[in-house]
Amino acid sequence: MLLLKLLLSIPVAYGLAYPFISDGPAGGTMAELSVFGPVGSVCVALGFLALVYLYCRDLYHLMLLVHPESRKVKPTSVWLMFLIPYNFIEDFFIMKNVADALDSERERRPSLTVLKTNGLWLGYGWCTAQILSLLPFAIGSVAGLVAIVLWVMHWRVVRSALPLLKERPLNVATESS
Repeated sequence: MLLLKLLLSIPVAYGLAYPFISDGPAGGTMAELSVFGPVGSVCVALGFLALVYLYCRDLYHLMLLVHPESRKVKPTSVWLMFLIPYNFIEDFFIMKNVADALDSERERRPSLTVLKTNGLWLGYGWCTAQILSLLPFAIGSVAGLVAIVLWVMHWRVVRSALPLLKERPLNVATESS
């Protein structure tokens, strides 16, 4: 599976590098950063990375708060979001692991049933739009905006789950077995 993820990361790496190595078509998210100039682009990128850190921290806490039997991966796996360009592919797996952990934890904590979604499709949506944002022209720009909106919506699901996971489990019989 790791080899497949690495192979799929190659076109992503090309998409990330393309604006810097080509005189080809302009547009997409990378071209929009040029509006800010070099210093402004670095500031925007650092601000974005700070937000990604906060998001990963929330995902990490969510994974720590679910029962170990409810998760298939270590909570630290969410930090792979910082391994660019590998993260563009790995993010899909992180979204699946978080959604599966929430679904599994619902059996232990009935309070989680108030969540309307496990966030899987929001997560898959922002992951897909993130990759499409590397395309040139308006499609990349629109996809970048869609990715941000879906990412924020997914983050809201995660933030809604955190206080519910901090509560004492209501299904004590399941918890003690």
